[in-house]
Amino acid sequence: MAGTDDSSNRSTASRRTSQNKKMKPSYRPEAWVYDCGANRHLVGDKRYFVEYRSLTAAEREKETVQGYNGTSAPIGIGTIDLWVVVNGGHVALRLEQVYYSPARPNLFSQSVARQQGYTVDYDDGSAVYTLSKNEATALQAPLKTTCGLWMFTVHNEFLPGECSPVVPKAIVNFTPRDGVADLQCWHERLGPLNPQYIRKMADEGLVEGMMLRRRQFDMCEACQLGKQ
Repeated sequence: MAGTDDSSNRSTASRRTSQNKKMKPSYRPEAWVYDCGANRHLVGDKRYFVEYRSLTAAEREKETVQGYNGTSAPIGIGTIDLWVVVNGGHVALRLEQVYYSPARPNLFSQSVARQQGYTVDYDDGSAVYTLSKNEATALQAPLKTTCGLWMFTVHNEFLPGECSPVVPKAIVNFTPRDGVADLQCWHERLGPLNPQYIRKMADEGLVEGMMLRRRQFDMCEACQLGKQ
């Protein structure tokens, strides 16, 4: 009888394991989680990238995206384009410094968006986050009561059900190529000018077409030599 019980228990455990595997959610490339706690943007589909580079072995050893290490650690980083629907019209949105971890859930980091100049508003009545930049609404993320997460869907051409390109009613975070540059580059172009003033010029629109692709500032050799 003991052997029969053991066999029955193993059979039950096997069925439960099989059911758990079936219940494991699959990656949906069009679905994005609006995450107030994420420290980085993360995408699981490489087709999103318009600019991309692989991370070095040293970079991959670091926990660049909080909670993602080991086999789930990002392997690349770059710039992506998102096509979202806002108030019935398509909006083209560009995001920089997005990490790539194959088939991992897409995460939109609120903190990174704020660092990159986006304004965040939250309507408690409708439970919707709204992001805007330069008076243009970039995206809206409503609360999905079925999962308890704020989410939004994108409509890039390569995604399921999206077969033809559309003309966006707004283009957010896109500017003429000459106006888009790293803070370091603008610093070198302008004299060099104090990085704080450059950020203010870009954030307040004091210079038409000026936009910062990367807001971090490294040591300037020319400035250091000038102080000696």
